[in-house]
Amino acid sequence: AGADLSERAIAYARAFHPDVEFHVADPADVPGVFDVVTAIEVLEHVPDGDTGRFLCELARRARPGGHVVLSVPTVAVPRAPKHHRHYDEQLLRRQVQESGAALSFARVEHVCRRSALVDWYVKLGLTRFWFVDIRPLSYAAWRYTWKKLRHADARTGMHLVALLRKEE
Repeated sequence: AGADLSERAIAYARAFHPDVEFHVADPADVPGVFDVVTAIEVLEHVPDGDTGRFLCELARRARPGGHVVLSVPTVAVPRAPKHHRHYDEQLLRRQVQESGAALSFARVEHVCRRSALVDWYVKLGLTRFWFVDIRPLSYAAWRYTWKKLRHADARTGMHLVALLRKEE
C-alpha cells in the first residue's frame, strides 16, 4: 500500500504501479503494519517540530523486526524552496535518536552522483508538460546511472539512504 497527501503524487505512482493499492490520505490513516515502511524524499518536507512525531509514526507502522527505509536529499544539493532542510548523516542520526522511535541504523549510504549528461537528459525529457519515453534512451540513461553514478560519498552524493530496523 502507498499513501500521500498529494493526488498528483498518487496519480504518478499509480501510473508506474497500477497493481498497488494507493491512498490519497495521511499515511498515518492507512490501516495495518508492514514488513517495510518507506519515506522516500519526504522527511525534508516535515517541519522541524514534527520530525520526531513523523519518525515515531513510521516506526509504529513497521512490524517488530521490520525495516524503515528513509531517503533524503543531502547538503551536497542546493536546498529546494519546499524543503525545510537537507541532510548529512549526523543530522539524520540525531533526528532518529531524538525522536525516541524504536529504530536502529542497519545501513547508511550516499547515492547518486550528479552528472551533466543526466541533468541534460532530465531537463529535456522530463518537464511538467511532457515526459519523453524513448525506451532505448531511457534504458541507456538508467544503465549509465546505475553503473557509473550510483555509488557516492558524503561530498558527492545527492541522496542519503538509511535502512533502519525496528526493535523487536
